[in-house]
Amino acid sequence: PPGPHSLPLEQRPGNGALLLIGISYLKYSFAPAIAIYLLLRDGLRHGIRMLLWTFVPAVLSTVTVWLWIRQPHDFRHLAQQFLSPLQVSKSGYQPTGDGGQTLMDLLEFLLGGGPVARPRLTLISFAVAVAITAAVLLLALRFIRRTGQTNNVQCFGWLVALTATMSFVLYKHHPYDEVVFLYPLCYLIRQWRRPAAAIGLLLIAYNWYVSRFVDGRMPWTLAWAGVRVVMFLLLLAAVYWAKPRTSHASDTNPDTTANNSPAHAGSLA
Repeated sequence: PPGPHSLPLEQRPGNGALLLIGISYLKYSFAPAIAIYLLLRDGLRHGIRMLLWTFVPAVLSTVTVWLWIRQPHDFRHLAQQFLSPLQVSKSGYQPTGDGGQTLMDLLEFLLGGGPVARPRLTLISFAVAVAITAAVLLLALRFIRRTGQTNNVQCFGWLVALTATMSFVLYKHHPYDEVVFLYPLCYLIRQWRRPAAAIGLLLIAYNWYVSRFVDGRMPWTLAWAGVRVVMFLLLLAAVYWAKPRTSHASDTNPDTTANNSPAHAGSLA
């Protein structure tokens, strides 16, 4: 049975935790990566149940607003309220004409979409983003289980960092969403001696403190937009390759051993 400091890979999240996860859907770019993680971690049957629980906050809040502001109550309007966030997520950052913000935006530019999102192209770019998300999470979960690290605190931090990074790099969003880089930042700082972590930290620093000055002086071209997206993909690759050390490496690394100890796990909890 799971111990008192078990991680989500050892013990399924409770309904309360799933409700809190559902609140993160207020930021729509978070939803795909988190939903895919839930579907993959414990099998499809348990994944669907967990996913349905995460929808409860959005459903309750939407129905509450509908009951509050609409008289008489029209179910067509309620359906529109449920679908409106999906409509918003189709445009993302594209109305500015900038294809260098996310992989989805760049793909739609390359497919001839221009600065205005088109439903058919959005569906294609979204499918590519979902496929990459699923592939990365499958590889990560396979690595964790294959190396027997389902009780490693750092593995959970790695999954959080990966999920947050993919929500920014792959899916449409707005510039202020750069705050989600706090998750990979915290993880990479703990791995800072590793080359991949150092590269990731440099890319985050560039994105936070340098990119706005470079972009302000660089004339927009599709090639430059592609360079920016490649930099984001390199950040995702850096977070992935800064994966937690295996148990054998942990035995020879005092810092890592201390970080994986039950006492350390308890202090983090």
